[in-house]
Amino acid sequence: MDEKQTAEVLRIIGRAAIELADVIEGTAMQSASSGVASSGPVMPELPAYEAKRVKYLQAYVDAGGTLTLAQVRVAAKKAGMGNPGAVTSKGYVEKTGPDTRAITAKGKAWLEKRTGKAA
Repeated sequence: MDEKQTAEVLRIIGRAAIELADVIEGTAMQSASSGVASSGPVMPELPAYEAKRVKYLQAYVDAGGTLTLAQVRVAAKKAGMGNPGAVTSKGYVEKTGPDTRAITAKGKAWLEKRTGKAA
């Protein structure tokens, strides 16, 4: 994921956190009427393992859908994942050759559901 996408994800998470805090305090209506509400859809904050998976799968989308093993290692490290094998075993990524992996339709659908963007 490039810096622009990372920044956008952080903005979305920040807006969601602010809206949740407003709801908890009971001031959601005041924020909306004062123009503080966001202009785009707000995705809920993801659990840590899902946020890492989003970053990892987004690397596939950014690269056109396929990564070499060296790129897989870099993507996993950037996402904060130790071993991305669980992503493969769950069917989000598949082996397409001895040194390549590709995101599956299931992986794209999962990513789209979490980010709100078509993968």
